[in-house]
Amino acid sequence: PLYSSAASDVYKRQLVKSLYANAQSVQVYGGEDAAIPDYGKVYVSIKAKSGSNLTVATKESIVTSLKSYAVASVIPVIIDPETTYITLVVNFKYDSGKTTKDVTTLQTNVLTQIAIYNNNTLEDFAGMFRYSQLLQDINEADTSILSNITTVKMYKYVTPVSYTHL
Repeated sequence: PLYSSAASDVYKRQLVKSLYANAQSVQVYGGEDAAIPDYGKVYVSIKAKSGSNLTVATKESIVTSLKSYAVASVIPVIIDPETTYITLVVNFKYDSGKTTKDVTTLQTNVLTQIAIYNNNTLEDFAGMFRYSQLLQDINEADTSILSNITTVKMYKYVTPVSYTHL
């Protein structure tokens, strides 16, 4: 059953993925673990395989499906994920004597390594950006790469909310 305990976290994620096939990653937590405790609710955040945030209709459909698995007093709530975007500027040095590849091919190899790092590490809610691992992966994109200097910029889109007090 869907209840507010963290004990069945994996089960809850698998349940949501079975109900919504387009889910790439799912994070579930009980309302008691929210910044402002909200007992009796289970919050579900879904990162879709394609597109951005889920539509209201999709969220309502998932909530309706989840209710049949929920304990009577627990209310499932679908929330949009908070995404942190990362922009990279990569400059690498290579030894042309150690390769027959041209610089364009090496750049493609580096971009491929970055894409693999992104897909394997960052596309999941549990993923954590590790600068040192990224640098290592870039250096290992080709045996001729000697070093790299990578600048990282991170940003989020926010929607300001105005509260009025009566």
